[in-house]
Amino acid sequence: MKMTCFLMCCFLFNVQAAVKAQHQTVSLKLKQASVAEAIRQLKAQTDLDFFFSHKQVDADRKVSVNLQDVPLEEALKELLGEGYEFEYLDNMVVINPAVKQLPVVPQEVLTLKGTVTDESGAPLPGVAVLIKGTTVGVA
Repeated sequence: MKMTCFLMCCFLFNVQAAVKAQHQTVSLKLKQASVAEAIRQLKAQTDLDFFFSHKQVDADRKVSVNLQDVPLEEALKELLGEGYEFEYLDNMVVINPAVKQLPVVPQEVLTLKGTVTDESGAPLPGVAVLIKGTTVGVA
């Protein structure tokens, strides 16, 4: 019983911390500052760590923003633009390029029927047939 109460308390406190991180408000007033500098200021205001690759995020790009008491999520969207997404992991914000969804192309269905025979015309049992260059086949 004590263990159950302890685990329930731990779970509730953990959920509260994650929700608190997502609903922080920030203020930024920057003129021609780099994205890296803007993220440094966000880190100072929120006590969150920001994780991103300089190869994937153009941290040297100059931005000008004037944001007053806006949610952290909105500030990040303003700084990064539409090409990025982010997620909260404990006390960290992970920034990644947005994954583009490719359109689903319906595949053509092709049905082949036939019998594999030997030189005398007798059917061969247990033959496997593969489409050349693929792993698609039938036995």
